[in-house]
Amino acid sequence: MKSKKRKVYRDEFGRFAKKPQVFGVKGVALFLILVLNWNLLGIIHDTIAYFNDQETSSASFMAGSLDFELNSPAEFNPGFLAPGETAMRTIEFVNLSNTPKYKIKAADFTGDLCEYLDIEANLKSGDIEFSGKLTDFVFGPVVYEAPEIWDFTLSLPNDAPETAQGQTCQFNFVFFGSQTKNNLEFGLGFNDEEQIGSNVGSKTCYSSETRSKGYWKTHPNVYFPHLPQTLGCSIVDGLDCLFGNETVGTQAKLLQILDTDYSLSMRNKLRGQLLAMKLNVAHFGVGDYFVAATSQTINEIIVEADDLLRQNPAPNNDALEAMKTLLESLVDLHIQVCSINGAPALEVPLSSKIVINEFL
Repeated sequence: MKSKKRKVYRDEFGRFAKKPQVFGVKGVALFLILVLNWNLLGIIHDTIAYFNDQETSSASFMAGSLDFELNSPAEFNPGFLAPGETAMRTIEFVNLSNTPKYKIKAADFTGDLCEYLDIEANLKSGDIEFSGKLTDFVFGPVVYEAPEIWDFTLSLPNDAPETAQGQTCQFNFVFFGSQTKNNLEFGLGFNDEEQIGSNVGSKTCYSSETRSKGYWKTHPNVYFPHLPQTLGCSIVDGLDCLFGNETVGTQAKLLQILDTDYSLSMRNKLRGQLLAMKLNVAHFGVGDYFVAATSQTINEIIVEADDLLRQNPAPNNDALEAMKTLLESLVDLHIQVCSINGAPALEVPLSSKIVINEFL
């Protein structure tokens, strides 16, 4: 068995010495590992600091925020619709912080009328952006460009069923905005949502009628219960005028006005049409019907006609004829009458008058 030789080391003077400590490959590797691990710990420390950093700004806004608001001067006008009628509302989208993309939809529907309503959406008085069922309304996203003013038009179709009458619809316009910076997909990043409520109702419509002067002069059993009537008059009407009124209390007087004297002058023609309308009001109860073409009720038109007959000197024939023609257009007709029924709580007060919607 061979013995192992032991190498002896001597120093420069020939004396015995310990083995020199050479920094070999293993030592270098160990040194590098220690250095790298130390640097890595520093990187981890810096990374943790980055994710927990809080950026602040001395300006009056927060970097990356998004905010907008909705302005609307009034509710839908008119607040009640008959078949074939429309109502309008304007909503302004106001950007407060950063330029967003946004989209709009109608949502949160309450009431049976909602399913029958149509809507048109128009931006900046340009082309129609959407036209269809209210319950289907969704538009966008679109990039905000001031000013953003939307006009919305609701309509109740002519062929809406009777079940739509007297119903209401309450819903929200929902505007959802999303930031455009960094080309983020819509809905990601900073966003804001604003809503504005809307209410609209439908009228209850039914048929009514009026009768011409020809009818009234031949149906004494119908008009007798409604006598006497009065007509406005002035001194030009002589002894029959008392305190600005001419009384029609007998069949003879009625026939004189509706028949005998009718063709003698434009003034007499106005008297005849006015008397016929007063009998219509007394018998059919149409005095509070609203005449859309004039923005007046029939009773208000009657007051104007009486005042014309009281004027002294008498008004010219053009004024008398215009009133006679208007009254004549409102008699001997089948009228579609629509009344406000089941009013929802609206911001804008509504008239309680009955409305003449259409002459058939």
